[in-house]
Amino acid sequence: MESTRRLWNLPLLILAAFLGLLLAPPGSEAETTTVIQVVDQPLNAYRANEPTPSAPLQETPEAVSPLSPPLASVPAATSGYDSSVRKALQEMALRTEHLDLWADLHPNSALRDLKTMSTGHQRTVANIVKYIRTHNTRIDPKTAWREAAALVRYSNKYGIPAPLATAVAHAESRFDPNAQSSKGALGVMQVMWRVHNGLLQSNGIETRKQMFDPEKGIAAGCLLLSRYIKAYGSVQKAINRYYGGVAVAYFHKVNRNMAKLVSQSAANGY
Repeated sequence: MESTRRLWNLPLLILAAFLGLLLAPPGSEAETTTVIQVVDQPLNAYRANEPTPSAPLQETPEAVSPLSPPLASVPAATSGYDSSVRKALQEMALRTEHLDLWADLHPNSALRDLKTMSTGHQRTVANIVKYIRTHNTRIDPKTAWREAAALVRYSNKYGIPAPLATAVAHAESRFDPNAQSSKGALGVMQVMWRVHNGLLQSNGIETRKQMFDPEKGIAAGCLLLSRYIKAYGSVQKAINRYYGGVAVAYFHKVNRNMAKLVSQSAANGY
């Protein structure tokens, strides 16, 4: 039983390592600590001053997080599109020209960043695309690539791990940009427009209709997750707030989704 529990918690330990490394000041001993040493720390070791649960979030534009470097500052893949991107396209009977065409059709799309992303970020995009298509075959290739690129762009912008954002999108809508709940949650990340419209409008998401754009919906969800992690100091509390209450089953679902994504990445080799 104990060994099973350890394996089940692996994605959370990876997430704790990610957050611990992001928060380490450059050149510090913590920055060079191995992953094995870091994952022994509890997940909620990433803490901030906690407000009371009823404290409202300020409706001000979100600054780009200092926890992750801007994509443009990361060295780009030396040959434009990384081999992982080309391989994922080939498996879908597509070519890089399709990405260029889709980027032209959507001038503000994160696909326009893809060529200039680091090799690591491009591999993450390719892995997420395959994950989306594996878990919801109704998502067309263009939407899957837009969503994957947006998950990397906005998780990086707001300083949260892309696997966490991807796992939440899977749990919330199975990546369906047109999803709408009976309570008014909208889009890929199922964000409540009537609750958060002031915050979202302050950060470039101007109308309720834009919540059904796959990339705008992802931007909204990543923004909220980032705010909640900063406000509550732990991923589990942030997930509870995102869900709207204590959500043990939901937290476990997100964790399982992260485990699936990590496992697929290992199988892909990127």
